[in-house]
Amino acid sequence: MLRRGSKVLLKAVTQRVPIAEQRLAPQAAAFQALPAGKYLSWTDLRAWHSSLTTSAGFASSTGSSTAAFTSRPQSLEFDRAVEVPQEGVEQSWWKKWALIAGGYYSRESRLLRGARHAYEAVTEQAGNDALYKAVGLEKRFAHEYSMLCIHIWMLLLRLRAEAKEGADMAQMMYEDFQEDVEMRVRGSGVKVRLGHHLKELEKNFYGSSMAYDQALEGKEDLSAALVRNVYGEETGRQAQASALASYIKREIACLKVTPTEALMNGKFKFSTGLP
Repeated sequence: MLRRGSKVLLKAVTQRVPIAEQRLAPQAAAFQALPAGKYLSWTDLRAWHSSLTTSAGFASSTGSSTAAFTSRPQSLEFDRAVEVPQEGVEQSWWKKWALIAGGYYSRESRLLRGARHAYEAVTEQAGNDALYKAVGLEKRFAHEYSMLCIHIWMLLLRLRAEAKEGADMAQMMYEDFQEDVEMRVRGSGVKVRLGHHLKELEKNFYGSSMAYDQALEGKEDLSAALVRNVYGEETGRQAQASALASYIKREIACLKVTPTEALMNGKFKFSTGLP
């Protein structure tokens, strides 16, 4: 259940005021100078893509390559076989009446469906074994929560470009996220001070989101933010954090070129072409 103050804090994450627009220089580090409220043009994408190392890529502790993290960004549109009846499409009178009477075509219902399917995409990737292997993370609650936070943050970042519709869908998706986290915490066996644990996790989400935003604004290195928020400041994690940073940057660029309609209907899938 969404806790008091969550809606106000989420608004701060999803509706940050964009700083002056900057262009990307042909260096990978320049990607981090991109304002949180702006998005890459195709010129920027080409400049960023050409600056990345695309040879062997980073090799994880298991020997797998993360060269896929630096491949050319592409749309994440994916047909989830989600039925989205169109009002202009011929239907039997009773089905059309039932859909209208049930509020299927209402703005709220449409956004609720989109938010639900978008969160499905998040949980799919947050449970992707190949991703954990590639960035050197064990699949346990703390790391799964970090992955959920990262993918929710990337979607909130993209939804900023969709004005009121994006903000409302972001709120609905965030509520799904909070309900899922509560079930996961309960499933992990936590019974004492459940509310305290949930509050701490929520604080972790907002803190990490702000850190990642600052990294995109050039105020902090994204890899350093990941070492702190995902890898627990463990020594010797810089190379793995850099691989995760490359993955995140590419997914942000992929979300940029994903059509708005697909995004708002939740008909997309995060990159799965991982080593």
